[in-house]
Amino acid sequence: TEDLLKTLDLILAIPRPFNLRISSLICFPGTKLSEKAREDNLIKDELNEIYRKNFMLPSFSYINFLFILSDKNYIPRSLLRILSRKSLVKVLNKKSLNVLYRTLFQLMRLGELSGKGVRALLKGEINKIFLYLKENFIG
Repeated sequence: TEDLLKTLDLILAIPRPFNLRISSLICFPGTKLSEKAREDNLIKDELNEIYRKNFMLPSFSYINFLFILSDKNYIPRSLLRILSRKSLVKVLNKKSLNVLYRTLFQLMRLGELSGKGVRALLKGEINKIFLYLKENFIG
């Protein structure tokens, strides 16, 4: 947790705007990293943690939610610094609350997509909406 909070502090020091792409670490078999993870008993279910893992979708912990928020230019840094205080992280970074952070992420994503859709409609760019739907839902 301490390393993650230091990383978040570093990210909050980067001048905006910037794009942050969050992904999960995957310890591919046969690598030194994988061997170290096995020695440290970090890999418990190889099939799901390596071969079936979606590396573009982070786990929805409180700290990861803070990383997601740090990429949003409309979220004030001062608020992120408050939310990343150790005392608050200790209370809110609980597995029992992860479903809340997943729901908040999905609502935030829905709001962003809705805003893009409305802007495209107002500009008369309905083709962008159809293209997005085709690429993401129709195939």
